[in-house]
Amino acid sequence: MFDMFVDWPDYGGVNYGFLVNVGGASGRDSTAFVDDQGLPLDEATYRTRFEETIGEFQSLLLADLTDTYGGLWVEQKPEYRIVIALTEGDIDTIRPYLDGYEWADFVDVLPVNYTLEELRADQAIASQAVDSVQVSAVTAVDIVDNRVELIVGNPDLFLADLTHAGVQLPESVVVLATDPDGELPDTSGGVLRESIAPNDRVIYLPVQPPSGDSMMALMEGTLVEVDGCLQIEDGHYADGWMVIWPFGSDIRVADDHIEVINEDGKPVARVGDQLRAGGGAIENTRGMESISEMIPGMPIEGCRGHYWVAAPLQTMVE
Repeated sequence: MFDMFVDWPDYGGVNYGFLVNVGGASGRDSTAFVDDQGLPLDEATYRTRFEETIGEFQSLLLADLTDTYGGLWVEQKPEYRIVIALTEGDIDTIRPYLDGYEWADFVDVLPVNYTLEELRADQAIASQAVDSVQVSAVTAVDIVDNRVELIVGNPDLFLADLTHAGVQLPESVVVLATDPDGELPDTSGGVLRESIAPNDRVIYLPVQPPSGDSMMALMEGTLVEVDGCLQIEDGHYADGWMVIWPFGSDIRVADDHIEVINEDGKPVARVGDQLRAGGGAIENTRGMESISEMIPGMPIEGCRGHYWVAAPLQTMVE
């Protein structure tokens, strides 16, 4: 199950849910399934036949049992089973829907606390909470654990910000760190870094809040410095694109060049050089305002151009 919430400022949000079927009975390669699951070929072929009708069955339950349905997933190991989550009822509740399905004997019912509709509603509330404290976060519905996951750079700082703002998350929401095994960042917001060039002008480097989420479009152009602002010129806009750099980025100014370094101190971009940067374009006024609100000191007076929110960059080859 792939679940995604999308929010458009000033317009509202919508939740998309997909049961992802790779190939299905009509096209999935059973030999690949054998490699993934370590199953005999005949068993893998048998199970792949189920996938298309399981998807249809899920849609039926979602329509008929909205008030109790918590989701559906398939477990391949240790034993094959099709798990249906319900807030009320048991296998007898599901049995009338199973007639005609060859996989009916593999169905188990799991009691849960929240319906799928409740989780989606709580996800929307969590997204609004994130906006209220102006941090970068990812939200997702986890149907297996029957919860909403809210992923931020530093959960403790985020929760403290919510408390200060008087905002409370629903009980189904669990706040997790973007990098649980790494060092937690000391801020939940972005930062505007500055450096002084040899001629005493200020060079600005707006840096995103910590987040494990990145857009992955491709930008190609020349990195230039205009009035202290680092921009990509690609010919699309006369003013170019003002780069919003990944968290951990910093600026290094030397006598003959200005370069951006990553959190390890390695150069990833240099003024005057061509730059290939993953990320995403922010071209509308509301979107640019939203990014600026996450970075104290933004917007920068005199810095022009639409925003390019850069994904982590590869280290430059020296």
